[in-house]
Amino acid sequence: MAKYRLVVMTDATDGLEDEYNDWYTRQHLGDVIAVPGFKSAQRFKLRSLTLGKFTNKYMAIYNIDADDPEKLVEDLIALQGTDRMPMSPALNLDTANVAVFEECSDEISAPDR
Repeated sequence: MAKYRLVVMTDATDGLEDEYNDWYTRQHLGDVIAVPGFKSAQRFKLRSLTLGKFTNKYMAIYNIDADDPEKLVEDLIALQGTDRMPMSPALNLDTANVAVFEECSDEISAPDR
């Protein structure tokens, strides 16, 4: 089975950043990985921009094992707003960017130093 990453770039609704971070970390990550096919999740906050443009301040990366990752993401989206995946008004969906990435190389690690 191929391995994929769902990359979700988001921002908080103005004035609701604390609520957004609490909901995303304590509720949403767990709701997503409860869906079969999602293996793990981790959030990141933009620290500094070194090249190019990023329009979002936050990123979540979900590891996926699925034959059809787009179908899995469609199923996930269908759960939004249900008891299995309550959404928060603190998430600004108007600025969200979501993409599925497919592995195209093996992972390499730096040698022990």
